[in-house]
Amino acid sequence: MLDHNSRTKPRLVSELKPVGVVDEKGVLIGVRFQNFIGDDEHVMARSDSVPNARIYQGVEEGFQPAMETVFSEGTPSPIACVSVPILDKRFMTNIPTGHRKIGMQLRVVKGVVDSTKYTHVKPREAGLERAIIILPECQELFSGMNKGMACITLEEVPFGRLSAKPSELVRMKLA
Repeated sequence: MLDHNSRTKPRLVSELKPVGVVDEKGVLIGVRFQNFIGDDEHVMARSDSVPNARIYQGVEEGFQPAMETVFSEGTPSPIACVSVPILDKRFMTNIPTGHRKIGMQLRVVKGVVDSTKYTHVKPREAGLERAIIILPECQELFSGMNKGMACITLEEVPFGRLSAKPSELVRMKLA
């Protein structure tokens, strides 16, 4: 792991794409947000699928500078944050035999949320890093989440499976 000064603002990158790892039984064991054109530690990017959301990935001490960055962009309160334990970078480069990576996307699901439609997650022990999804200006979303009428998920992107049914996709409910 690179030794980033967590008191400095996170480096802004063009993207952080969620990549999940499933075991040989298809059970999701974890996720990491990856920057495919550079480093993915102590970084922040805008979400391409959830309006106004930012994703910070790094150690806990870097969270405050990430929040300062969001507020320096003129973001009014209130905001909400979702913490996601992430897989270690070394694990992502040395995935065990039988495991595979899957592309995922961050989504807001509206309507009555049926928790049985989400994949059983058997998380691998996470390291010191976290991904923090920062959601500003989402009062309607927060209200829906509190009433069980909305949730934030990570969902498998069905590459090469155009006819995949939603029930066949790996999904993880975050909040």
